[in-house]
Amino acid sequence: MDANIKAEDTIGLQFLDNDAGEHEGLGDAGIETYRDSPYASSARECGQNSRDAGTAYPVTLSFDLLKVPAADIPALEDYKAAVKVCLDQAAERDDEKEIDFFVQAEIALDAEEIKILRIKASYIAFSEKRVP
Repeated sequence: MDANIKAEDTIGLQFLDNDAGEHEGLGDAGIETYRDSPYASSARECGQNSRDAGTAYPVTLSFDLLKVPAADIPALEDYKAAVKVCLDQAAERDDEKEIDFFVQAEIALDAEEIKILRIKASYIAFSEKRVP
């Protein structure tokens, strides 16, 4: 990264236009799977993605739960604004499931420390030459 560019200038949220006007809420089948068992679903999806990457080497996945001071989260205000828009839309539809979800998201984002799940995939290429 260029030394003159600050992290807050390059990190943020971007949303694709919803040209089809489709609503995919928390009741969408893919999201339901994650909501009901987020840890197992994340592990399964990461494992499948690592396998699909096609590397010939073993892949190691690591999962770390980090607690980061809210002040250190880049674009935190963007996340809060996005959650507010989603909450407002859920309220307009009177969708209790989504309202509850986004209220919990607001609470999480207002905390002094924010929990972040870091998922890392790595592999080690083994050489045919073995060192004794």
